[in-house]
Amino acid sequence: MGNKLTPDVPALAEKSIFLCQFPFPSNMANIIKDYSLCHNYKKYITYSEYSKKHILMMFDEFGLPSKNVKVIYPACPQITSNCKKQQDKTIILSVGRFFRGGHCKNHHLLVHAFRKLISKHKDIELHLGGSIHPEPEHIDYFKDLEILSRDLPIVLHANPSNEKLASLYKMAHIYWHGTGMDKDPQIHPEAMEHFGISIVEAMSAGCVPLAFHCGGPSEIISENTDGYLYNTEEDLIKLTIALARNPKEMTRLSENAISKASNFSVANFSRLINGLLGED
Repeated sequence: MGNKLTPDVPALAEKSIFLCQFPFPSNMANIIKDYSLCHNYKKYITYSEYSKKHILMMFDEFGLPSKNVKVIYPACPQITSNCKKQQDKTIILSVGRFFRGGHCKNHHLLVHAFRKLISKHKDIELHLGGSIHPEPEHIDYFKDLEILSRDLPIVLHANPSNEKLASLYKMAHIYWHGTGMDKDPQIHPEAMEHFGISIVEAMSAGCVPLAFHCGGPSEIISENTDGYLYNTEEDLIKLTIALARNPKEMTRLSENAISKASNFSVANFSRLINGLLGED
């Protein structure tokens, strides 16, 4: 598994597979040097059609013979919820690692959006959950979020257990995903969400997802069927308010989201992987 176009190590098994999560920008000399390591890998796989497109584009950009890339969506545990969600307020959830730079999950931008949202619609709450990267700059990022959200109905959940995360998914009505919303996808395609496992987890628990329109989320969410894709902060706020004020529509999308999430189950993933290993 790697985050650049070519693997860092030679193939070691009779059937070796290279999982390219996304071909992050890399030095051309290093890519060409490592290209020979690809030869004994039987298969190239990736997480989404979005990642596949950029893998093939980079092979072309570097003038290298392309590989046959197969998309296999990640295995996403299904979080079923039999309890009714809270009726007196709308709960928004976003889950992702707390860190600054790189493939940032943009919690700070979601807090800014929520501040505008709460001025237009009350009885709504935002929960942000995820692990904190241990380096000082990432700890400082979490502290900055605490300051940003101090006067708002926002709850931060640092390093929650799997059980706690499951309870948050079950509690929430709406799922916000902010990766990519501060970047131009043409200039920084690597900054978009490459797939979005947390989106699927949320959908499996009956949350209605709202995700930035670029990258993997557009392969998960069917617009106005099981969630929404937004282009701007203003879109995100308007869509959230419309959902919060229409419980019937929220229920429709929630039920469809649960059904859609089952497409990305562990069982489906295992079937596809076993099929891949059975090929020549």
